[in-house]
Amino acid sequence: MTDFKKIISIITVILLSATIKTYAQKTIELNLIIKTDSLKSSINIINSTQKTGTVILPDQNLKLKVAIGDTLIFSAVNIQRKELIIDERFEHLKIVEVFINEKIDELDEVRINRLTGNLEIDMGAIETFDKYELDAPMSRKDPPTQIERKIYTATTGPGGTRLNLFTILSGRIPVDPLLNSINGRTKKLKEIQKLELQSYLFQQLHNNYPTSYFTDHLGISELDISSFIINCITNEKFPILIESINQPGLNESLKENAKYFKYHFLKEK
Repeated sequence: MTDFKKIISIITVILLSATIKTYAQKTIELNLIIKTDSLKSSINIINSTQKTGTVILPDQNLKLKVAIGDTLIFSAVNIQRKELIIDERFEHLKIVEVFINEKIDELDEVRINRLTGNLEIDMGAIETFDKYELDAPMSRKDPPTQIERKIYTATTGPGGTRLNLFTILSGRIPVDPLLNSINGRTKKLKEIQKLELQSYLFQQLHNNYPTSYFTDHLGISELDISSFIINCITNEKFPILIESINQPGLNESLKENAKYFKYHFLKEK
């Protein structure tokens, strides 16, 4: 009789364990909807208990099978991480709305001291550095302009060959440079390049020298300043090639141009 009671007890324990285990693993189907204020990007849903996952968009309806006791994790780069533990209450919910808050990273306050708001004054107070002082490998030449690239293409054949005496004598005459030389394309491009350079020089002189410099130091009236600058950049006798507006000798060249301009042009007025 004692053995019979032991057997009954063991069977009872096994049945109870099976019942508890079955209840614990009972699956239900959630009807999920994600709610956010303004987020439009996708959100990861990870079942950390079952090691599964999926993706959902805000306001999208998703049917998801879970078990009682599962933990759902909602995560994305721009949201606050959220966990949802599944219990018996979810069995009776037709729709489960999960509210997600966006994550806002606040940056530390940045203060710039010793600035006045006047750009001309503040530029001198801002610490700068010369990139060439780093001694890093880099090109020290300015990239070619659009017109320079067009001239290179028009005057260069395969393998970088150019139309010159050597290529003519060797019989390796590049066809494109020859045709562009005959039909006038190369000449036209060089004329455009000359006009662009003159326009650049005009702007440099006009923008970097105040009116008082021309009137007080060079003796050019305000009405004649533009004519004087045009004369400077087109007069082959006194060419001005400006690589830097502060290059040495530029003022002397302008003074010589002013003498020439006043003698040959203003004298005729």
